[in-house]
Amino acid sequence: MRCLRRGRRTNKLEDLKTFDFIDPHYQPVTESLFDSKMGRHPLAEKWESFVWRRPLDVYGEDNFHIFKGINPDDIKQGYCGDCYFLSAISALAEFPDRIEKIFETKDVNKAGLYAVTLCVTGEQITVIVDDYFPFCPIKNDWAFSKSVDNEIWVLILEKAWAKIHGNYQRIEGGNTAESLMSLTGCYVDYIFHNQVLNKDILWSKLFTADQRKYVIATSASSAKVGKQSEALKQVGIIDAHAYSMLEAFPLVTDDKRKIRLLKLRNPWGFEEWKGDWSDNDTKNWTDDLKKKLNFESKDDGIFYIDFDSYLQYYYNSTICKYPSDDTYQYFYDVDTCKDHSIFKFNIKKSKLKTKVYLAVNQLNSRFKVHGEPFEYALIKVIVVKIVGDQLKFVDGDALHF
Repeated sequence: MRCLRRGRRTNKLEDLKTFDFIDPHYQPVTESLFDSKMGRHPLAEKWESFVWRRPLDVYGEDNFHIFKGINPDDIKQGYCGDCYFLSAISALAEFPDRIEKIFETKDVNKAGLYAVTLCVTGEQITVIVDDYFPFCPIKNDWAFSKSVDNEIWVLILEKAWAKIHGNYQRIEGGNTAESLMSLTGCYVDYIFHNQVLNKDILWSKLFTADQRKYVIATSASSAKVGKQSEALKQVGIIDAHAYSMLEAFPLVTDDKRKIRLLKLRNPWGFEEWKGDWSDNDTKNWTDDLKKKLNFESKDDGIFYIDFDSYLQYYYNSTICKYPSDDTYQYFYDVDTCKDHSIFKFNIKKSKLKTKVYLAVNQLNSRFKVHGEPFEYALIKVIVVKIVGDQLKFVDGDALHF
């Protein structure tokens, strides 16, 4: 990495922190907002009014932080349609140490230089950004995502995500599985509800994932659940929108009904479910249940929904199986000219039962040049165990990403 300022040249990260840093590879210019090959953005006129500002200019010196108290409620979406990404970091923010782990730079510095670790196409890389962020003069606030209490960790993560893809326009639209894999490097289970044969098994997966402190998210889509967009709007659900799942509760009501509730969050920070178990539902909520679930009635984007209604309006569940320790490893495919690749790895024996997740990554379509042909490869994975001089079949699957 190279940075130029007043004729000075340096390659050292620590040296870069000693002066005002402007990222030479992702500069605060219009081209970092728009992708010229994607056509005119629907909000182009608004986006063209944005300027680039630093937290120092907006909050004042010594009046902002990278983190102050990481919480899922910190995240507010702006004029960029990246709700899938913000829902992913909101779900991850349930566990503050997991957010902090992404950041190599953990304190504000005068240079405005920040480094984070992302897992891009299976490889963990360091992404460096400056602290010039899109700012909307009309509303006198950050144009895209923002956090509360003058924190800038959300701004930094969103900019790093935009940088690796080329600009902010290219990060609009997507799914939470994509961003969770990139943020954590962990295996992600992506479940389509219309393929679930037994909803009790799905509930068990969600409840178990919550108990194991896995990261969970979901998405709503009228088209994929066979409803009109207006039907979702009437019950307070945003169409074609991603949500984070904060908790799963099986409970017994005062009248002995067995209910399964999910606690979801809209990354907008407002607009909530209006049906049973919503904030304004006086029929189901009792004082005892409110106390038991720490229920709060406020327009903050967080709400409860019963499991049957969840399946009716949300079309998928995304479970990121975050491990309790650092066990991530990756291998490069160097045999690009062959029709197959072979990797050998060792798993140490343990008295404890341990699950091993194997994932195959290929270039995401978001990295392609817009308009050019692109197709994911059909991949077949076969896992075998070496026993003496023999190979013993363990598992296998064919996937089309």
